[in-house]
Amino acid sequence: MPWMQFDHPEYVHLIWVFILMWLFVFFMQRIKKNKNTETLGRLASTHFYKNYSRSKVVYKFVLKCLAWVFLILAAMGPRWGLKMEEVRKQKGLDIMICADVSRSMLAEDVPPNRLERIKLDIQDMISVLQSDRVGLIAFAGAAVAVCPLTQDLNYFNDSLKSLSSRSAPRGGTFVGDAIRKALKSFDKSEGRTKIIFVITDGEDQDSLPLEAARDAASKEVKIFTVGMGDPDIGTPIPIMENGVKKYLQHEGKTVMSRMNGVDLKKIAEITQGAYIPAGTSLLKLDEIYKKYMLPLERKEENKDKVSLLKPRFQWFIMGAIVLLIMDILMGTKKIRETKV
Repeated sequence: MPWMQFDHPEYVHLIWVFILMWLFVFFMQRIKKNKNTETLGRLASTHFYKNYSRSKVVYKFVLKCLAWVFLILAAMGPRWGLKMEEVRKQKGLDIMICADVSRSMLAEDVPPNRLERIKLDIQDMISVLQSDRVGLIAFAGAAVAVCPLTQDLNYFNDSLKSLSSRSAPRGGTFVGDAIRKALKSFDKSEGRTKIIFVITDGEDQDSLPLEAARDAASKEVKIFTVGMGDPDIGTPIPIMENGVKKYLQHEGKTVMSRMNGVDLKKIAEITQGAYIPAGTSLLKLDEIYKKYMLPLERKEENKDKVSLLKPRFQWFIMGAIVLLIMDILMGTKKIRETKV
């Protein structure tokens, strides 16, 4: 550790800016005084400027410059002198997000569609994470790990942007498989509080999600579920055929996708998590994170002592004040000599 450091070293460039500014002001004043002298003439100049001290003007300029330098140094946050401080490091949460990418998530009851909406909402949530690790699983007919647990949010965002209806095999919605995949993705050696976040329309195809939830509960993993889509009337599922937008048909009838929250609610209850029936309304995952997950217990590591440098900005503020007082008291008149 260096003997001295600054919290904001980038402010050092302001020193040169203020010195150049004061030099400009100083020389402009000198030019103005010289012009006044020429205008008033030698007699007036002798009368008005006979007690004027050029050296004091220079001293006052130097004092002002030093005062500004001291203030800038104070703003830079100087530190020196070691002190020992006891800190307790807090571990964040491990959050595995399971995003439904099945064909039904292309329904447009949530604009622009369910899948694109949850991608935007997940981005909002990870922007407020606090020392948490986050991972991403895409699921439909099978569950696929898209991003492992990480604190690299740029890497996670890149994985999230690539999420599409092709990110996992089609052929249904297997919520239970997604939960089991998430459980296998946790690092057993970390001892961090673990959470599974499932976002889906809830149309499960016999993947035994409640059994998967009981397995999660036995491992003290909480599951938060979010139900997307219209739960009553339902919404047609758009498909593209030869560049033409159509809607999915079954036996000559348009398939209507409805949000089914029955199992999602049971999954949350089994694991002591929470069920959020978003439906077609605006989903604010960042607020859900703050309400449900942020208050959760975060396991702490042992206390540790670290050496820190003491903040010393106050010394430079005091120095600047002293310099400005000296500037005010100095004046610009010559000191008269006392005749003996």
